[in-house]
Amino acid sequence: MEPVVKNKINIIEATDMDCNRWDEFVKDNNGSFYQFYKWRFVYEMQRFKTFYLIANDKKDSIKGIFPFAKVPMFLNDSIHSMPIEGAYGGPLSESMEVLTSLMGRMDEICIREGIVYAHILVNPYKNNTELIRCCSSMGYKPRYTAERSPNTFVLDVKDYGIAWKSFDRMVRKAIRKAKREG
Repeated sequence: MEPVVKNKINIIEATDMDCNRWDEFVKDNNGSFYQFYKWRFVYEMQRFKTFYLIANDKKDSIKGIFPFAKVPMFLNDSIHSMPIEGAYGGPLSESMEVLTSLMGRMDEICIREGIVYAHILVNPYKNNTELIRCCSSMGYKPRYTAERSPNTFVLDVKDYGIAWKSFDRMVRKAIRKAKREG
């Protein structure tokens, strides 16, 4: 796929060669655990098609990222930001221009892939008014009103073995591999 250049922002799909730069950006910008590059392999092992978008400036510095996966559903396919259901893992950038460019590229991918539903988890600790306005301008509708927004729950587990065993065997294998590789 050809890179998209908008106002000196170049949107490309990340490759494994971008892994270290990607993870540094996530760390430096207080990203979510689910935005780290190695999560890509967890989803690919489950046979999901992943898209990891990078927004670079003209100096090739990362200004934003957006990881998401194509999820086959009963009748149609959908796009889900990482993780599928749960905590925040959507687009990450300090710039609304960059976020808009990333969302625009996601929209192009949705059209190309025949996607009918996109589930984008926004950062609950930031004012998302502009991002929601951007999505609305592309025709996306919010699933929840502000009064009914989903909550994140923290599980206070006494025995982590129970939670670990609830993961699929291949997911546990991918997590162990990611831990070994750093």
